Amino acid sequence: MAGTGLPFLKLEGAGNDYLFFDAAELGRGRADWLRQAAPRLAPRWCDRHFGVGADGLVLFGPQGEVDARLEMWNADGSRGRLCGNALRCVGRLLAERDPARGSFLLASDAGPHRALVARSPGLEPRLRIELAAPVFELARIPVDPGQLELLAPPGSGPARVRLEAAGGTREGLVLSVGNPHLILPLADPPSGFPVGRLGAELECHPAFPERINVGFLHLAEDGRVRLRTFERGSGETLACGSNAVASVVALCALGAWPRGRDARLEMPGGELEASWSESGALWLGGPARRVFSGQLELAEAEDLVGPVAPA
Repeated sequence: MAGTGLPFLKLEGAGNDYLFFDAAELGRGRADWLRQAAPRLAPRWCDRHFGVGADGLVLFGPQGEVDARLEMWNADGSRGRLCGNALRCVGRLLAERDPARGSFLLASDAGPHRALVARSPGLEPRLRIELAAPVFELARIPVDPGQLELLAPPGSGPARVRLEAAGGTREGLVLSVGNPHLILPLADPPSGFPVGRLGAELECHPAFPERINVGFLHLAEDGRVRLRTFERGSGETLACGSNAVASVVALCALGAWPRGRDARLEMPGGELEASWSESGALWLGGPARRVFSGQLELAEAEDLVGPVAPA
């Protein structure tokens, strides 16, 4: 491996950007070191002024029959279970390395995921990722029902809840798509909404013992869907794939969108497509783009977390 730094790739999906580390390229020793060091190094490396700048870190590599297993850390160093955009980015890397294949099997802490590749001459490949069926049982999300008002219990769709935050009453739907989400339907587009202030308070609301991702969702009369997301552990991001599919589930549950039909969600960083199939599976599609590659200087990191193991 050339150089003495830690090699990485930066990719983004609709502006949701991550630093990706290939476990095979690092070798076992360095990959194990990164697993131990990531909770402390992620805040530094993800800082957009004093680091590289990213929404999180991803370590990926083959595992058994899985083409790539993803291990993820949010920008604050907390462990991430699932990121739809990161899955599509890794799918993009695999598609570049093996252009003859049209599908790959990926895995995250939330389980296995199929990745389908669509190629068109002269265009960037597009990835669609299959996510597991949504979970509505409050204990599995998890939600503490004693900390909010339950307007409608979960059943074939998510529970509707009311809770106090930022000096007002908020109503939304709660569910898990491999990670927990609170979706707040809005009467107006979220462009001028105080996402940072309200999202930070709702993320850490006592009703959500493991914190929660918050989606601010608006469906216009012309069918345009607009979404802004405050992610747990990362703050507001330009796009969030899992929040996009959770939002489509919420729209279907409210009777505002048909099951099985792709919704095109407009987010600050670009557009994603998402659907909730009749079989229960969730699908997420959209762009995945390389930004740059580089090597991280390790002297400061070793001072913080200890020496890097040999490759």
